[in-house]
Amino acid sequence: MKTIYTISLVAILIVLGTVAAAEQTVKLGLISPQSGSYSVYGQDQQRAAVMAVEEINADGGILGHQVELIIMDSKSRADVSAESVFELIKNQRVEAVFGGVSGEATGIVSDICQRSEVVFMAPVAFANTDGGKKSHRYSFQGGFNPRMAARATADYMNQNLSGQKLCYLVTDQRWGWSTESNLRNWTQTRDEVDHKRFLIPPGTNGPALENILDQVRACQPKALILVQLGDDLVASLKMISANGLKDKLEVVAPVVTLDLAEAVGADAMAGVVGCTDWTWCVPYKYNHPEGIGFVDRFSERFGRYPSSLAANAYTCLKEYQIAVQQVGSFDAPAVIENLEGRQFSSLKDQQQWRSWDHQCVQSVYVVQGKPKNEVLADGYQLDFFNILDKVSGQSVVATREEWNLQRERAGLSTSLEPLEAYAGE
Repeated sequence: MKTIYTISLVAILIVLGTVAAAEQTVKLGLISPQSGSYSVYGQDQQRAAVMAVEEINADGGILGHQVELIIMDSKSRADVSAESVFELIKNQRVEAVFGGVSGEATGIVSDICQRSEVVFMAPVAFANTDGGKKSHRYSFQGGFNPRMAARATADYMNQNLSGQKLCYLVTDQRWGWSTESNLRNWTQTRDEVDHKRFLIPPGTNGPALENILDQVRACQPKALILVQLGDDLVASLKMISANGLKDKLEVVAPVVTLDLAEAVGADAMAGVVGCTDWTWCVPYKYNHPEGIGFVDRFSERFGRYPSSLAANAYTCLKEYQIAVQQVGSFDAPAVIENLEGRQFSSLKDQQQWRSWDHQCVQSVYVVQGKPKNEVLADGYQLDFFNILDKVSGQSVVATREEWNLQRERAGLSTSLEPLEAYAGE
């Protein structure tokens, strides 16, 4: 009997130890496009999130809890993103959700997290053109938004292409329409006779795209403005390079990333001008030690430089960790209150989580693709960009007055409302 009792006691202690270990684990969710039209942006976002969690756990976790990262593939689709966030919140019971690329998908995830009272931090969201409807109390935008990208691009165009004939190649969806409208307004190129518009469906490639580029060539513009993202932008840049059109005109794309440049290739990317909120050479050029350390650790871990999406994903996870540690709790409202208005310097210069719209206000960089020989001379063959200019985040982000007007036009309050205010949305 004594032996049986001893074994039983040991078994109970093992079970209790297992339960205690489980209680010392906290789950966080990541929704990232590992496939589909935005998959070019997904890999580095996941790599950096994994690295951030590894570092957090090595440092003792969050409030003593080891972090388990649950990763879901959004497949670049809004419906899959919705299914993924339901799985993360309802079944996996995560404390917070990170990720996104597509504006539509990110908006749906934001809605669900708002109603579920779960913090959502989007390292990137390339569309937020819904009049502020997807700006929620529980959501934060970690990357620069489309308005910021368009404003910085317009400033470059005004300085270098003013008075010149332009053509706009625009993906036929919300992000394309709104970004084109902003660019035309800010550059005084609203006249579609002088500055012709080519509106093309998502996924256009092959002979259909080649025909459109032939029409662009016939217009003889000084520059072609590519208002495109993901696979659409990759396809256009490759074909522009292949048919020699880039030798005839300047190419400008409002949003460029290392992930995109790698997919396009050094030939096609050379000379292309665009904007980004971070590139791996930023911390070296502007002497940001934490950013240099991040690049070095990421490169050693994955054998490549990190992209802006990697930097944003890493920053969001670290910022969440800091907020929870400072609050001393995973309580979402308390974490949100801690983040609101918080200023910080992490991988670059000073940034701020703006309190009234939860946008991360930060510097934007105008970059240009390097010549192919310079890209290939780099050890990773990923040194794609020269930094042409650093633009203050405050100079390109929407003002409070502009944001208020957007919200009012959408029939919303000019403050981020609590959960119950969205019940009828």
